[in-house]
Amino acid sequence: MDELRAKGLAKMNEVYGWEMPNIEGDPYFDLTVDHLFGTIWTKPGLSMREKRLMTLSAVTAVG
Repeated sequence: MDELRAKGLAKMNEVYGWEMPNIEGDPYFDLTVDHLFGTIWTKPGLSMREKRLMTLSAVTAVG
């Protein structure tokens, strides 16, 4: 497992609150773990609460 995948899975587990399985080869899962949680959610500057509120606001705005 590469560093980005490990970092993404760790952040995903923190956000969801339970252990997520590492589903290798699923394009959606790969993108979600590596890019969303491994790159975006691990950026410094905003708290976990602020990131959750921004996500909720974006989903609400889209409908």
